[in-house]
Amino acid sequence: MTELVDLWVPILVATVGVFVLSFVFWMLSPHHQADVAFCPEQDAVMEMIRVSAIKPGMYMFPNCATKAEWSSEEYKALYESGPWGMISVLPGKPNMGRNLVVTFVYFLIVSVVVAYLTGLSRAPGAEFLAVFQVASTAAGLVYVLGGWTNGIWFGKRLRFFITDFFDGLLYAGATGIAFALLWPGAAPAI
Repeated sequence: MTELVDLWVPILVATVGVFVLSFVFWMLSPHHQADVAFCPEQDAVMEMIRVSAIKPGMYMFPNCATKAEWSSEEYKALYESGPWGMISVLPGKPNMGRNLVVTFVYFLIVSVVVAYLTGLSRAPGAEFLAVFQVASTAAGLVYVLGGWTNGIWFGKRLRFFITDFFDGLLYAGATGIAFALLWPGAAPAI
């Protein structure tokens, strides 16, 4: 077993590495550009939201305000006729600084959990591949599979699943490499 306190260097390196990869994937690489489709009637949709004063939140349509309405004939007809969809209304324009900090903290939390799990199963001085297997698998559970249920239930497009899967594999691999290279007591890689 390796103590969590002995893993602060791989935790920080993995966190920064995944944060940088995330920046490259979302800001410099073109593969996410088509994940979210363009709304051809965005002016009309934005005006409808503006004038109806919908509060920030996630909305599904058709939907009911109360459970009793689910069985009404009006709701059944609305549900059968469609369209069906989801809309997220944000409280204002995205705060990039706040979102970057929260994203970094998320990656840090994942790295701490990966360190904990890997530390439980690998002793100081463990070989590169042994550490890589556990760390990359633990990270992959979060980065590759973590958002699937939300995507399934809330209409994530197949293309978005694929690009997130690709990103998640690389995040998991980077995390595994950081831990394997910097594992306490491990023989130098070169």
